[in-house]
Amino acid sequence: ATQASEARLRQRVDATRKVADQLREEYQKARIAEAVEAGQVEIIDMAPLPARPIGRGPLFKLALGLIVGLMLGSGAAFLKENLNTSIRRRDELEAILHVPGLAIIPQILPPNGAGRLSLRNIRLPLPGLGNGKNGHYRNGNGTALVSATNVRSTGAEAFRTLRTSLIFSQAVQSLRTIVITSPSPQDGKTTTAANLAVTFAQQGMRVALVDCDLRRARLHNVFKIPREPGLTQVMMEQASIDEVIQPTMVDGLAFIPAGALPPNPSELLGGPRMKAVLEALEERFDVILLDTPPVHVAADSMILGRGADGVLLVVRAGATQRDSAQDAIQRLTTVGARVVGAVLNDPDHKVPQYGGYYYYDYYGAEE
Repeated sequence: ATQASEARLRQRVDATRKVADQLREEYQKARIAEAVEAGQVEIIDMAPLPARPIGRGPLFKLALGLIVGLMLGSGAAFLKENLNTSIRRRDELEAILHVPGLAIIPQILPPNGAGRLSLRNIRLPLPGLGNGKNGHYRNGNGTALVSATNVRSTGAEAFRTLRTSLIFSQAVQSLRTIVITSPSPQDGKTTTAANLAVTFAQQGMRVALVDCDLRRARLHNVFKIPREPGLTQVMMEQASIDEVIQPTMVDGLAFIPAGALPPNPSELLGGPRMKAVLEALEERFDVILLDTPPVHVAADSMILGRGADGVLLVVRAGATQRDSAQDAIQRLTTVGARVVGAVLNDPDHKVPQYGGYYYYDYYGAEE
């Protein structure tokens, strides 16, 4: 009986020990789960309060901010300079096109100084005139001819500088017939041709300005002269040269309008009749300026440039792309035209002013 009682007690002890082991195992699992939820973070000791701010002082932070800002600004300027493929400086004009930069035409102001006027937004009361994309300035006093209406302006002085450069170019080869064109429309070639003709006439020369842009003639609006009869009628033998030569308000300057729009402008300008017209004009005038369509619009400028003494290319600062200007020069030189130089038209103040040199009004300055 004693042994049986002892066996029962041993079984109870073993069962109790197993229950205790299971409880200890469950307790350990509960502690592990609690530690995982708490992120296994255990506070060892409280941190003491610092006696001074941790890190660098304000001067270091200011210097670091200036350096970082300078680096970011320089990087942004470098990207802007290299991503901009338009011509904006005179040195770019000469380096890219390999022709002399003869003049920079600044923004033109009205004679009364009210508001700003540029080569791209000039318009007289007659419709159809304007060398810009947006906005037009209306003035009935012939503001487009700034060389005649506002002779003391910076714009008129720029055109006189262009005239002087072309006159000195005669040391290489006599320049009597000059083609004025541009790579693309709205670069300011028409206004450049009109003002350049005025400055040549003011020099005492006999000047003939011929509107050879038979597709989109505009010069007759500048001089307020009817478009017909004009060059087209002469080449089609419907009128004589004397009948189409029109006097202007500028002494020594004669103007030949474009005439009616022909169905084949390039064929007319490249025919023998046009050559005869130019020869007849050379007998009567000292300088002949031909306003032609842009190079990338029609082949007229290349046709006339081949037989002219020189070609003047008008480039608009900040708008004319470098590859477009290079392609225009290549097309002209391929046909044998002589590009005597380029004009940088700056109606939007894209050219760096270098302290205001190009836009300084010298007249009336106090000494």
